[in-house]
Amino acid sequence: MTKKIFIYTFLFLKISILFAFNNSLNIPVFEEKLDSPIPFTTNNEHIRFNEVSLNSTKYFDEFILDTGTNISVIDISIYNTLSLKSMKSVSNVDVLGNIKNRKMVIIDSLKIGNNYFFNVKAIVMDLTKGSGLGCQNIKGIIGNNILKNKIIKINFLEQEINFLNNLNTLSNFNKTPFKLKNNLPYLNLIIGERKYKNCLLDLGDLNQISLKEKDLTSINKTLINEKYTYHLFVNSINHSSYKLYKAPMIWVKNINIKSLSIINPKIHFSHSRRIGLDLFYNSILVIDYKNKNIYTDKSKILMNKKPKNEKFIKVDWNGKVFISQIKVDDLVLKYDIKAGDTVNSINGIDLTVDFSEKDICILLKNLNAEIKKDTFTLKLNRWKTSKKVYAD
Repeated sequence: MTKKIFIYTFLFLKISILFAFNNSLNIPVFEEKLDSPIPFTTNNEHIRFNEVSLNSTKYFDEFILDTGTNISVIDISIYNTLSLKSMKSVSNVDVLGNIKNRKMVIIDSLKIGNNYFFNVKAIVMDLTKGSGLGCQNIKGIIGNNILKNKIIKINFLEQEINFLNNLNTLSNFNKTPFKLKNNLPYLNLIIGERKYKNCLLDLGDLNQISLKEKDLTSINKTLINEKYTYHLFVNSINHSSYKLYKAPMIWVKNINIKSLSIINPKIHFSHSRRIGLDLFYNSILVIDYKNKNIYTDKSKILMNKKPKNEKFIKVDWNGKVFISQIKVDDLVLKYDIKAGDTVNSINGIDLTVDFSEKDICILLKNLNAEIKKDTFTLKLNRWKTSKKVYAD
C-alpha cells in the first residue's frame, strides 16, 4: 500500500525536498572520526564528496551535500545495483504540481570519509531526469536526516568538511541563529528596513539569494543596483513536458542576515526563499544543528556586482539542442531569440545531425562555451539564415 506522505520537489536546475516524517524513525546511528577531514570539490558548483560508500560500494565525486533536503536521495541505478529492499512508497509532488510515487529504502551502511552512518533512510529517484540534471553525474544527495544533531564545518578554502564535537575553535566567527522546521534550517534576512522570514539555508541551491516573486515589489527601488529577467524553458523531475518560466533577478546594495552583512548580492525570484551556496565560496561555514546556529569566518561578504562574462543565454538537450535560459534584454529582443527555440547550429556546428548519448554532455559544454564569447553565429530552426550575435 502506498503511504500518503508527501515529498515536495522544487526542480529547475536543482532538487530540494520537503518531507513529512516521524523523527524517531529517521535518526541513523553515527560513528565519527573527528580527527579526519572529509575532502570535497566544488568547481563553483555543488559540494561533491570525493568518496562515499554505500554498503561497501564506493562512489567517487557522485554524491553532493544538500542542506535544503531533509532526507537523503539515491539514484535508481544504485537501488538496482545494490538490490536494496524497498520499505514503502511515498508520494512526491514537484514544483509543477505533478505527483509521483517514490520508493523509500534503508541503507545498512553509509560511509563519508571515515564517518559511518547506519540504517540511513533514502528515497529513490532517477537523477538523470529533469532540466540540468542529465550531465551532472549525480548518484546521490546527502540530506539533513544525516546532518541533523551534528556540528558540520565546511571549509571552502581547503575544500574539506569536519564533524565537530565542540565550538572552542570558533571564538572569532560571526554567529547567526536559525530555526529548524522539519529538520530544515531557516534564517531571516533584512533588505533595507524589511525583514524576510523563513529563508531556507540551502547548500544544494547554486544561487546566492532566492526570494518569492511577490517579494520583489516590497524591495525599495533605491536599494537595487540592477534588474532584469531570465526566461527559462525547463521541465521537472516528475514530468517530461517543458514549460516557460519567467525569473526576475536583481542586484541589491546589501542585505543582512543577523550581524552578517552581504554586499552586492544577486537575488533570484521564484517559488520560495532560499540562501544558497554561492554566498559562501571562499569562506568557512559552520552549521551547528545541535544549538541551531551558523558561523562564518567573516562578518562581511563582498559579492561581485556583476560576474565577469555572465552568460545571457544557455542551451540544453531534450532530443535536440534548444535555448533553455535567456536574459531578456535589448540584445535578445534585437535578435529575436526566445527560450524554447530549437537551435540548428552554433558557430558552424551542425546540430541537426544525430548525436550519441555519451557525446551530448561534451557537446553541451562546448556549445555553452561558444555562446559565452563576445560574438558567435547562431541559426535557429525558425530562422531562414544564420545571424551573428554580439554579446553585451
